[in-house]
Amino acid sequence: MKLRSKILLPVGIVLVTLIVGMHFLSTRILLQGFARVEDNTMRVNLSRAANALNETVEQLEVKSGDWSMWDDTYQFVVDRNDAFINSNVSALALQTIQVDGVLVVDNALKAALDVKLETSGNELTLAGNMLAPIVRSYPFLTQHASNESTHAGMLLTAEGPMLLASRPVVNSQGEGEIRGTLMFVRALDETLMNSIQKRTQLRTSVCRIGDLQMPEDFKSALPLISAEQSTLVRPISDAHISGFKVINDMTGRPLLILRVISDRNEYRWGQTTVHFLLFSLIAVAVISSIVVVVLIEKVILRRLAYLAKQVDHIAKAGDSSKRVTLTGEDELSVLGIEMNQMLTSLERAHHEREELARKLVETSRQAGMAEIATGILHNVGNVLNSV
Repeated sequence: MKLRSKILLPVGIVLVTLIVGMHFLSTRILLQGFARVEDNTMRVNLSRAANALNETVEQLEVKSGDWSMWDDTYQFVVDRNDAFINSNVSALALQTIQVDGVLVVDNALKAALDVKLETSGNELTLAGNMLAPIVRSYPFLTQHASNESTHAGMLLTAEGPMLLASRPVVNSQGEGEIRGTLMFVRALDETLMNSIQKRTQLRTSVCRIGDLQMPEDFKSALPLISAEQSTLVRPISDAHISGFKVINDMTGRPLLILRVISDRNEYRWGQTTVHFLLFSLIAVAVISSIVVVVLIEKVILRRLAYLAKQVDHIAKAGDSSKRVTLTGEDELSVLGIEMNQMLTSLERAHHEREELARKLVETSRQAGMAEIATGILHNVGNVLNSV
């Protein structure tokens, strides 16, 4: 394996591991964080929708106080005068104050006034004798311990869930004996829910607990809601999330399930953030890889290849007097200096071997001449001896 591959392979493995690890952590941490924000936002929205219902009850309570603490009503309970009805009770008057029905009873629970708005074609009319069964089903609505007593909230009636406010009938000063009870009602219908949606800017809907035609999402949510945890939040899809909240009636019993549906803006922001982070990591990894490759190529591999080329050229030439040239002050430059010192040592050793060889040759030549001379002298001696 080449040096380039040995360097780039571990660098690539580290970068890929970093990207995968960061993506896993960002998905777990960031998306879970955005999911918690989304959950909290939905719970706040559910509280806003529930508060809008409570505010409607409070408004009904205030309006009932205007009528119950009034001398005209105080007198009407006694004499049932037509002037009171002609002056104050009409479909338009009730529609204007956003009340769907009025019930006035005396202390004997005899109805002095019992009217409710009804739709006939495109017109609103008043229907009589519609609300008295409510006080018979819930006697506490007519039981007032003091002139300031009030009963307000929601109850299930024969016509479905209704918002009610019940007050004692007293004079305009809030004094005198209690002569009966005045009750305002408002139906929990599509008109009211549309009004709440406009006020809260939330997609809200309600369903009565026990309704045989309860939608499937309400049915599946109901078992998951308990007295301790009356709120449930769960995603519908990647685009929407729903929240459910149990609404109790005036007696404290569960009456309705309130549902709010919202867009999953926080979750989509989280996904966008994670994707942006992932793409940023990939971009940084690619740029870092390119920078590393360029630096390794320029600072190490190219100079190393240049050094190897010079060494190869010197080896092929067999000339130890040549030197390598490598600029810089790093380890490769030190290696070039060391190689030059090695070449210098080789050159010196080469010269020493040449000088030694020359001396050996000279010594051998001189030794050979001496041996020849000795042989000649020996031969001359033999000749002389023979003479």
